[in-house]
Amino acid sequence: FAFTMMPDLLADIGIKYSLERKPGILEQPGFSLENPFYIALGVMYKGVEDLKIGFAIDGHFAGTAEKEKTDADGNHVKYAFSAPQIAFNIYPTYNIGFCDIGMDFTFGVQMGKEKGVNDKKMLGFGFYGQKQYGHGNVRMGIYANAPMNEGQGWGMSFPVWLTYSF
Repeated sequence: FAFTMMPDLLADIGIKYSLERKPGILEQPGFSLENPFYIALGVMYKGVEDLKIGFAIDGHFAGTAEKEKTDADGNHVKYAFSAPQIAFNIYPTYNIGFCDIGMDFTFGVQMGKEKGVNDKKMLGFGFYGQKQYGHGNVRMGIYANAPMNEGQGWGMSFPVWLTYSF
């Protein structure tokens, strides 16, 4: 759903579905999310010529994570627990004529009640190019995650987004 009544301001809310096998805002050793649905809320201001400033919140509230635990007999047992995640994004975009170029800054947290889960954080940044086609767009870029948790290293990806609005 998109609110477009105010000039130069777009506010929308939607549901996102990830095609990743075990998606999640946070990718941590020992944790894997099993639910691909997200709720997203975004605001885009485009009152400056060729420049747009966007802010978005992605919530992954129905996610469950899997963790290993050693039982009384010394066996490794996997169990699932609730692991909601939320990410905040700021993304300035500039139109260079044939496409838009932009940056993305993300901060995410995991809010599960399981011991050792609440302190999981993610800091990411990236650059991308985006081309609009009718009611949709194609975006490609490079994205990096900074190490913020124990056992986590730098992460890098080359994401491709296909978006279409009804």
